[in-house]
Amino acid sequence: MTEITVPRRGSAADPLPPTCVECGAPAGLIRREDLAWTPSWALACWLFGLLPGVLAVLATRRHVTIDLPVCDRHRERESGKPTAVWLALGIGLVAGIAGAALPSDPDGIGEVLFMGGVGLMILAGLAALILGGRGVRVAWISDHEVRLAGVSEEFAQAVVAGPAEVAPPMVFGLQTEKYMRGRI
Repeated sequence: MTEITVPRRGSAADPLPPTCVECGAPAGLIRREDLAWTPSWALACWLFGLLPGVLAVLATRRHVTIDLPVCDRHRERESGKPTAVWLALGIGLVAGIAGAALPSDPDGIGEVLFMGGVGLMILAGLAALILGGRGVRVAWISDHEVRLAGVSEEFAQAVVAGPAEVAPPMVFGLQTEKYMRGRI
Protein backbone atom coordinates (compact mmCIF):
# COMPACT_ATOMS: atom_id res chain seq x y z
CA MET A 1 0.00 0.00 0.00
CA THR A 2 1.16 3.50 -0.79
CA GLU A 3 0.30 7.18 -0.34
CA ILE A 4 -0.98 9.61 -2.95
CA THR A 5 -1.82 13.31 -2.95
CA VAL A 6 -5.15 14.32 -4.47
CA PRO A 7 -6.13 17.93 -5.25
CA ARG A 8 -9.26 19.34 -3.61
CA ARG A 9 -11.58 22.26 -4.08
CA GLY A 10 -13.46 23.46 -1.03
CA SER A 11 -14.74 20.60 1.08
CA ALA A 12 -14.56 17.94 -1.66
CA ALA A 13 -11.69 16.27 -3.49
CA ASP A 14 -11.30 16.33 -7.26
CA PRO A 15 -12.67 13.36 -9.25
CA LEU A 16 -10.46 10.27 -9.20
CA PRO A 17 -9.64 7.75 -11.96
CA PRO A 18 -11.88 4.65 -12.30
CA THR A 19 -9.44 2.30 -10.56
CA CYS A 20 -10.33 0.61 -7.26
CA VAL A 21 -8.60 2.47 -4.46
CA GLU A 22 -8.30 -0.75 -2.41
CA CYS A 23 -7.08 -3.37 -4.91
CA GLY A 24 -6.41 -1.62 -8.24
CA ALA A 25 -9.08 -3.47 -10.24
CA PRO A 26 -11.34 -1.53 -12.63
CA ALA A 27 -13.88 0.35 -10.53
CA GLY A 28 -17.53 0.64 -11.41
CA LEU A 29 -18.81 2.03 -8.12
CA ILE A 30 -18.24 5.08 -5.94
CA ARG A 31 -17.98 4.95 -2.14
CA ARG A 32 -18.48 8.40 -0.62
CA GLU A 33 -16.43 8.93 2.54
CA ASP A 34 -16.25 11.83 4.95
CA LEU A 35 -12.68 11.97 6.23
CA ALA A 36 -11.27 14.08 9.05
CA TRP A 37 -7.72 14.86 10.11
CA THR A 38 -6.19 16.60 13.12
CA PRO A 39 -2.49 17.52 13.37
CA SER A 40 -0.55 15.42 15.88
CA TRP A 41 0.55 18.50 17.85
CA ALA A 42 -3.11 19.33 18.48
CA LEU A 43 -3.71 15.80 19.78
CA ALA A 44 -0.74 16.25 22.13
CA CYS A 45 -2.59 19.18 23.74
CA TRP A 46 -4.77 16.60 25.53
CA LEU A 47 -1.78 16.08 27.83
CA PHE A 48 -2.31 19.63 29.16
CA GLY A 49 -5.93 19.00 30.08
CA LEU A 50 -9.45 18.68 28.78
CA LEU A 51 -9.97 22.32 27.75
CA PRO A 52 -6.69 22.75 25.82
CA GLY A 53 -7.27 19.41 24.07
CA VAL A 54 -10.82 20.25 23.01
CA LEU A 55 -9.87 23.75 21.83
CA ALA A 56 -6.84 22.54 19.85
CA VAL A 57 -8.81 19.79 18.13
CA LEU A 58 -11.77 22.05 17.32
CA ALA A 59 -9.48 24.77 15.94
CA THR A 60 -7.35 22.52 13.73
CA ARG A 61 -9.59 19.63 12.61
CA ARG A 62 -10.11 19.51 8.84
CA HIS A 63 -12.80 17.61 6.93
CA VAL A 64 -13.11 16.49 3.33
CA THR A 65 -15.70 14.49 1.42
CA ILE A 66 -14.16 12.21 -1.17
CA ASP A 67 -15.74 9.88 -3.71
CA LEU A 68 -13.50 6.82 -3.75
CA PRO A 69 -13.70 4.59 -6.84
CA VAL A 70 -14.12 0.96 -5.75
CA CYS A 71 -14.82 -2.43 -7.28
CA ASP A 72 -17.82 -4.54 -6.29
CA ARG A 73 -15.75 -6.44 -3.70
CA HIS A 74 -14.76 -3.25 -1.82
CA ARG A 75 -18.05 -1.37 -2.04
CA GLU A 76 -18.54 -1.52 1.74
CA ARG A 77 -15.96 -0.41 4.27
CA GLU A 78 -15.02 -3.11 6.78
CA SER A 79 -16.86 -2.32 9.97
CA GLY A 80 -16.90 -5.49 12.10
CA LYS A 81 -13.40 -5.15 13.53
CA PRO A 82 -13.80 -1.65 15.02
CA THR A 83 -17.11 -2.69 16.61
CA ALA A 84 -15.41 -5.60 18.38
CA VAL A 85 -12.65 -3.29 19.63
CA TRP A 86 -15.18 -0.80 21.03
CA LEU A 87 -17.11 -3.65 22.66
CA ALA A 88 -13.96 -5.00 24.34
CA LEU A 89 -13.03 -1.50 25.49
CA GLY A 90 -16.49 -1.00 27.01
CA ILE A 91 -16.47 -4.35 28.79
CA GLY A 92 -12.98 -3.64 30.15
CA LEU A 93 -14.09 -0.23 31.40
CA VAL A 94 -17.17 -1.65 33.16
CA ALA A 95 -15.12 -4.47 34.71
CA GLY A 96 -12.46 -2.01 35.88
CA ILE A 97 -15.00 0.33 37.47
CA ALA A 98 -16.85 -2.58 39.09
CA GLY A 99 -13.60 -3.96 40.48
CA ALA A 100 -12.59 -0.58 41.88
CA ALA A 101 -16.04 -0.06 43.44
CA LEU A 102 -16.11 -3.44 45.25
CA PRO A 103 -14.98 -3.26 48.86
CA SER A 104 -11.77 -5.04 49.81
CA ASP A 105 -12.40 -8.67 50.61
CA PRO A 106 -10.10 -11.51 51.62
CA ASP A 107 -10.65 -13.33 48.31
CA GLY A 108 -9.48 -10.31 46.26
CA ILE A 109 -12.33 -10.54 43.71
CA GLY A 110 -12.45 -6.75 43.30
CA GLU A 111 -8.73 -6.56 42.60
CA VAL A 112 -8.91 -9.40 40.07
CA LEU A 113 -11.90 -7.77 38.36
CA PHE A 114 -10.13 -4.40 38.27
CA MET A 115 -6.90 -5.84 36.85
CA GLY A 116 -8.82 -7.94 34.31
CA GLY A 117 -10.69 -4.83 33.15
CA VAL A 118 -7.48 -2.84 32.81
CA GLY A 119 -5.86 -5.72 30.90
CA LEU A 120 -8.84 -5.98 28.55
CA MET A 121 -8.71 -2.23 27.85
CA ILE A 122 -4.98 -2.46 27.08
CA LEU A 123 -5.60 -5.35 24.68
CA ALA A 124 -8.45 -3.42 23.02
CA GLY A 125 -6.12 -0.44 22.58
CA LEU A 126 -3.44 -2.62 20.99
CA ALA A 127 -6.02 -4.17 18.68
CA ALA A 128 -7.18 -0.68 17.67
CA LEU A 129 -3.60 0.29 16.84
CA ILE A 130 -3.05 -2.83 14.75
CA LEU A 131 -6.42 -2.80 12.96
CA GLY A 132 -6.56 0.97 12.56
CA GLY A 133 -3.71 0.99 10.05
CA ARG A 134 -5.60 -0.98 7.41
CA GLY A 135 -7.56 0.34 4.49
CA VAL A 136 -7.63 3.79 2.95
CA ARG A 137 -7.14 6.58 5.46
CA VAL A 138 -6.21 10.23 5.39
CA ALA A 139 -2.58 11.13 6.16
CA TRP A 140 -3.19 14.90 6.12
CA ILE A 141 -5.50 17.53 4.69
CA SER A 142 -4.42 20.98 3.54
CA ASP A 143 -6.41 23.79 1.91
CA HIS A 144 -5.64 22.48 -1.58
CA GLU A 145 -4.70 18.80 -1.19
CA VAL A 146 -5.62 15.55 0.53
CA ARG A 147 -2.97 12.90 1.22
CA LEU A 148 -4.47 9.41 1.17
CA ALA A 149 -2.55 6.49 2.70
CA GLY A 150 -3.18 2.79 2.21
CA VAL A 151 -4.21 3.02 -1.46
CA SER A 152 -3.26 0.37 -4.02
CA GLU A 153 -0.22 0.82 -6.26
CA GLU A 154 -2.39 0.67 -9.41
CA PHE A 155 -4.63 3.45 -8.11
CA ALA A 156 -1.60 5.61 -7.25
CA GLN A 157 -0.21 5.12 -10.77
CA ALA A 158 -3.59 6.03 -12.31
CA VAL A 159 -3.76 9.23 -10.25
CA VAL A 160 -0.19 10.19 -11.20
CA ALA A 161 -0.86 9.47 -14.88
CA GLY A 162 -3.90 11.78 -14.82
CA PRO A 163 -6.36 12.05 -17.67
CA ALA A 164 -5.10 10.98 -21.08
CA GLU A 165 -4.05 13.92 -23.23
CA VAL A 166 -5.91 14.23 -26.49
CA ALA A 167 -3.69 15.01 -29.47
CA PRO A 168 -4.87 17.87 -31.66
CA PRO A 169 -6.35 16.73 -34.96
CA MET A 170 -3.97 16.56 -37.88
CA VAL A 171 -6.10 19.02 -39.84
CA PHE A 172 -5.20 21.74 -37.34
CA GLY A 173 -1.51 21.09 -37.90
CA LEU A 174 -1.91 21.21 -41.68
CA GLN A 175 -3.90 24.44 -41.58
CA THR A 176 -1.25 26.07 -39.41
CA GLU A 177 1.49 24.85 -41.75
CA LYS A 178 -0.30 26.29 -44.80
CA TYR A 179 -0.79 29.63 -43.05
CA MET A 180 2.81 29.85 -41.84
CA ARG A 181 4.27 28.73 -45.19
CA GLY A 182 3.45 32.04 -46.82
CA ARG A 183 4.59 34.08 -43.80
CA ILE A 184 8.09 32.74 -43.30
